Amino acid sequence: MLRENVDLGTSAGFTLSGGTRGDGSLGANVGHQQGPFTVFANYGLSRNIRESSGIVFRENRFLRPVTFLDQVSDSRSEGLSHSFNLNTDFRISARDVLSAGFFVSDRAGDDASSVSYLQSEFDRAPIGGWNRIASGAGEGQAFDYSLNFRRTLTPRAHELSADLRYRTSRSENVNRFVERAAFGLPALDGTERQIDESVDGDLRAQIDYFRNFGEAFRLETGYSGSFRNQDQSLGVSRRLTEGGEWTDDPRSNDYRLSETVHAGYAVLSRRVDAISMQAGVRAETATRDFSTDGAPDASRNEYASLFPSGLISWDISEDRQVKAGYSKRIQRPRGRMLNPVPSFDDPLNLFVGNPDLSPEYTHSFEVGYQQTGSLGTLQVTPYYRRTTDVARRFQFLRDDGVTVTTFRNLATSNALGTDVTGTFRLGAVNGFLGFNASQVASDGGEGDLAVSSNAFAWSTRANASWSVRPGLDLQGNVFYMAPRQFETSRMAAMTRTNLSVRQRVMGERGNLTLRIIDPLGQMRWSVQAEDERFYQETLRDMGGRRAVLTFSYNVGQQPRQRARTRGEQPESEMEDPIF
Repeated sequence: MLRENVDLGTSAGFTLSGGTRGDGSLGANVGHQQGPFTVFANYGLSRNIRESSGIVFRENRFLRPVTFLDQVSDSRSEGLSHSFNLNTDFRISARDVLSAGFFVSDRAGDDASSVSYLQSEFDRAPIGGWNRIASGAGEGQAFDYSLNFRRTLTPRAHELSADLRYRTSRSENVNRFVERAAFGLPALDGTERQIDESVDGDLRAQIDYFRNFGEAFRLETGYSGSFRNQDQSLGVSRRLTEGGEWTDDPRSNDYRLSETVHAGYAVLSRRVDAISMQAGVRAETATRDFSTDGAPDASRNEYASLFPSGLISWDISEDRQVKAGYSKRIQRPRGRMLNPVPSFDDPLNLFVGNPDLSPEYTHSFEVGYQQTGSLGTLQVTPYYRRTTDVARRFQFLRDDGVTVTTFRNLATSNALGTDVTGTFRLGAVNGFLGFNASQVASDGGEGDLAVSSNAFAWSTRANASWSVRPGLDLQGNVFYMAPRQFETSRMAAMTRTNLSVRQRVMGERGNLTLRIIDPLGQMRWSVQAEDERFYQETLRDMGGRRAVLTFSYNVGQQPRQRARTRGEQPESEMEDPIF
């Protein structure tokens, strides 16, 4: 919310950081607020360096005798990116505000990787080996435009807002792969080139309205619409000798996807003494079309959905509350989860998206208890969640010895669990603790997905900060997820740890911060997949351990811009999980 009749003047600041890997960033911002105008702009320059390594072991059980495949890989990427962001607010009148935003980024980078393959018989005698060496370069741009109008008839009681946003991006990556015989064993020497181009566009419109009717009722309603397009092309060519002519490869393909969603919602809230009640519903229609060069006739998926929700809470006292609620939500598959055009960086391990993947629907029932005391807060939330068309990652081995990873929908997944969170303050030390545990049972249904699992899963997270003295703070956080069993795979435990120390300098204007990321070198993931045809272990070390030193300096008071509003949105984009 803009502050009326307050001129904050001009503010500015900059940030400079550098890491132990040679990566770093530079940022600068400037803002100005005077009368009805507010302007804020910032520029960022970033140099990113990433290194990772991995191993793969596979047992080919469908062959007689059984054979084995061992892979060792290393990769390094370097990138340079620029970004510029501009936001403006104009107070048209005492109750009307018009806002606009613009963002642009440009990136370019190089990467290099190598993969060593060794095939062996059941007695581990080698029968084939080769190295696949890759080098590539890529570039991309992204643009984001936004426009918002907000009318405040009565602050926090009667408001209307309208948002329009358009995002577009394009990228091109050219990679060259050279295969050479290794270990003194026969293999095909050759050179391969891949040109991957993509163009994305996303237009979103939203209108939100709310009004209080006295002190008892509140009505929220609105509309949201999104229109998304994605076009990706992969050109593959090969040549057998250095300097020879490139020959088009039949693996080249184009992929086109468009998705349109229209939705309307309404939420009615009421409070009677210590009891608060809320009931709402969202209705939507969605259409998704996709096509490829191999299947030029567009395939369409149309569906309509209703999302009811309800919540009731009782304030037992000023520091204790109980509540119960129900909601239905949707997660739509995004990005490469839908893209059937694979990348052939590793020709023996392909990821192929599934354009027929359906969205997940989750019915969530929760009860909760919250208590606040002098030392902090405690919240306990038991829950039951039933998900239909649950998306899972599957691996299978083709007869040509290629492992394919893709996504498929299972029939149902049921999770019964509890989430416990707490905050604490002990003098100069304060922090957060969280624990989640659940029993998850899935059912793949009939046919080739007649798989199921019933496993216990748990994770914990913690964050603590210590004000050593005025101006000096220490902070640490850790996340741990226990090993978990899925339908046809098992994921090993995952741990993330970060430490930081911050010293204020130059009065209150400057900060010097040292962050140590993954100090124990545990940022990795490991998966074992298995069926009657194969067994495969995959380990990936993300190479996250590093230290980053950051200095920031600010002058003046940055302008306060309006808070971007969001309506009733029981929707999220489905993440691309490991499994």
